[in-house]
Amino acid sequence: MKFHAVKLILLFCPEILVTFHTVMRFLSSLLFFIFACFQLKGQDSLLAIVGLHQKEFYQAKYVEDLSSMINITPMLFTSRSTFTIKGNQGIDYSSNDGANIGIKAQHLWLGLGFSYSPKSFQDDKKGPTTFTNVVLNSYGKKVGFDIYYQDYKGFYVQNYKSFPVLDSSVSNGHFPLRSDIQTTNIGFNVYYIFHHKRFSYRAAFSNNDLQKKSSGSFTLGLSGNYYKIRGDSSILITRIDKQALEETRLKDGSFYSVSLMPGYAFTLVAFKHAYFNFSPAVGIMLQSQDYLTEHDVNIERWVLIPRAMARTGIGYADRRFYSGISMVADAYSIPLAKNLQLNYVIGNITFYTGMRLSVPKSMQKVSDFINKCDPGNIFLLFSKD
Repeated sequence: MKFHAVKLILLFCPEILVTFHTVMRFLSSLLFFIFACFQLKGQDSLLAIVGLHQKEFYQAKYVEDLSSMINITPMLFTSRSTFTIKGNQGIDYSSNDGANIGIKAQHLWLGLGFSYSPKSFQDDKKGPTTFTNVVLNSYGKKVGFDIYYQDYKGFYVQNYKSFPVLDSSVSNGHFPLRSDIQTTNIGFNVYYIFHHKRFSYRAAFSNNDLQKKSSGSFTLGLSGNYYKIRGDSSILITRIDKQALEETRLKDGSFYSVSLMPGYAFTLVAFKHAYFNFSPAVGIMLQSQDYLTEHDVNIERWVLIPRAMARTGIGYADRRFYSGISMVADAYSIPLAKNLQLNYVIGNITFYTGMRLSVPKSMQKVSDFINKCDPGNIFLLFSKD
């Protein structure tokens, strides 16, 4: 029943969302996928028992729970939407969204953040990109999830110098533009941490735990993704490959994917306070394809292909201060023909530094109320151009 609930959400949610205003679309997607995540078993990190002492959860010599303090974290990050059409030659497309400046605050299970990407951060030679990017993270002690909504319009060709026909059409360092291309990404990742008594994801990625000794854990993840790409003409520029088969000349497509991915997460602690985390996962993905080609030929099919993702982080942390870099890269492939596929990556790189503050006496009642309402360790980040 629970698998069917997730499947129905993936199939019908995107069709409903396209009729809404942008704000309503991402709010609706969050509600749909929150429901999906709460249907999964083993969510004791998301459904905390009131009165449970957090410090008793971990083995004290490995992890210290600092979530009772208030984290204030200024940050600078990039969240890119990139994709590549790969055949005899690969065409690399990228958005021109610049960097985001933001700040987040977190206490107990509740975290809120906001970021902004000024237009001045965009490179004029790469054309304009408009985007909306919403991410909901829960780095739980046993179970965690990511839910995301991304909408990008306006791309440029990164490797145009590899194609003489494109290189000769631009001047003064400008890039060939495809302002007509728009992509929409809606999805979720849910994962379970097996050795959760000694290992904390939260220490490296949400900074409300402190990993005191090196440790790791096997993980098991489930992912769902809806990817929509559309343009006024073929995404594969026909001037580059005039012999391309019709089925590779994607113009407008919808792709639904479900993945199961085992992995391993490990944090190396050195000199008591320096840490490095690497968390790869590799698995299998079932994908439904429904797309139109340049001459309006409709193609529908199912494929079974491998998929990979990775999280990594490096930094310094003590009981008061922390600083570091974290990165998430989630890779997907869409095979269009025997020798041609579309690869896209959902990811971000974040630079941050912050400090933990004790709860003032004047806010203790508010803190107690937040603790009683605990649904898990959740962080919401909204960014827009």
